[in-house]
Amino acid sequence: TFDVGSNPIAITFGNNLFAIANFSGTVTLIEGTTRKITSTVTVGTNPRAITFGNNRFVTANTGSNDVSIFTAVPVPPPATNVNAGTSPYAVVFTSNNRFAVASRGSNSVTLIDATTNTAITPDIVVGTNPVALAYGDVAPAKFCTVNQNAAGNTLSLVTGNVAFTPF
Repeated sequence: TFDVGSNPIAITFGNNLFAIANFSGTVTLIEGTTRKITSTVTVGTNPRAITFGNNRFVTANTGSNDVSIFTAVPVPPPATNVNAGTSPYAVVFTSNNRFAVASRGSNSVTLIDATTNTAITPDIVVGTNPVALAYGDVAPAKFCTVNQNAAGNTLSLVTGNVAFTPF
C-alpha cells in the first residue's frame, strides 16, 4: 500500500508505476523493482486521466483546463502545461507521436505534438461531454469518444479531423 495523495483516481505503467491524485494535483512515481516511491510531480488542478508515450507522461487536468507533460525519469523535471480545451477528461498516446485529449466542457479532442509539447489546431469537434477516449489505427476511424448527454450515451468516431456520431 502506498500513500499517493488525496483521491487517487488513475494509474499507468511506463518504466515504473505512475498514480495520479485528483485532489492533490500530483503524480506519484513508484519504482517497479524496489516498490518504493521515488518522487512526486505537481501537475495541473484535478488531474483526471494519465497516459504514457514517447518517454513522456501526460495528465488531463479538469480543474485547470490543460494537460501536464513530464519526462519519465526517476526524478522528472517540473511538468509543462499545455491548454487543452475546457475540462480535459481523457488522454491517449497515438501512433503518430501525438497525444489526444478529450475535453468534456468543449466537446472536442485536442491533438498535442509529443515532440514539441504544443497543441495542434484546430480542435476536433465530437459529441456532447466526451468522457472516454480510445485510439486505434483501424480504418476509417482513428479515435472513438464516449459522450454522455441527457438523451443518452453516444459514440463519436473520428477520421482525420472530422467526427461523426453513428451510434
